[in-house]
Amino acid sequence: MKNIYQAAREAAGMTQERAAELIGLSVESIRSYELEKRVPADETVIKMAEIYGGANYLAYQHLKHKSMVGNAILPDVLEVPLSQAALQMVNEMNEFIQCEPEIIRITMDGVIDTNEELSWMDIIQKCQRLCKAVLTLQYARKEGERDV
Repeated sequence: MKNIYQAAREAAGMTQERAAELIGLSVESIRSYELEKRVPADETVIKMAEIYGGANYLAYQHLKHKSMVGNAILPDVLEVPLSQAALQMVNEMNEFIQCEPEIIRITMDGVIDTNEELSWMDIIQKCQRLCKAVLTLQYARKEGERDV
């Protein structure tokens, strides 16, 4: 299975040699990242994302899977077709919008009482699902794009 660095490079239609030249690294460095022998520095991943064109998904996946903080905080986001991502985001947005009266009721006094905690946790979960859907839409494959 291809790792995130190899998949992004190949989706951009680049050889390891061309990527190394444009990024300013050796081919061996690119190879070691793609074989998961080494983890590229954040600056290198930024260059990769810029050079591979529209590969900010690569930067997101790097943060998510190569950083303990990113892994703990960032939601898992898959690259899906744009239409699927858009429909999911609209669905999650509608679910969240329905919470507006409850958000107002719970937060009006600035305190989340014990009897409001379960409702508040449900609202937070809907908010998290909406955030994930927005990220999925941001990184969705547009028509004609190759899988990364």
